[in-house]
Amino acid sequence: MSNTTHTDPAERSALMRLFYRGWRPTLAGRWVNRLMALWSGLGLPPRLQAALEVRGRASGRWRSNPVVIVTLEGKRYLVSMLGPQSEWVKNVEAAHGDAVIRQGRRHRVHLVPVLPA
Repeated sequence: MSNTTHTDPAERSALMRLFYRGWRPTLAGRWVNRLMALWSGLGLPPRLQAALEVRGRASGRWRSNPVVIVTLEGKRYLVSMLGPQSEWVKNVEAAHGDAVIRQGRRHRVHLVPVLPA
């Protein structure tokens, strides 16, 4: 059994290191995420982006994060750039999948995990 650690995929590029370090957004990353959540929530282009609103697992406050929605064979999937270590993924799990997606309008959704193939 190997003793490898999982590295943050965002840290592979110098540009992305400005926004993410150690599986968490930097100060610049938090500002860009807020701006993109606002932008996507208003329904502005690109249409593959949206704002995901979910209750924080510790605070109970509503959190808004920009997400990418991919449509594959007629089904829609949310993509987490940081994988299962992402805070919004952990919040969705704690909320038992209950969330809101904003793309101009608010849509209540129930999210379920999809295991990689």
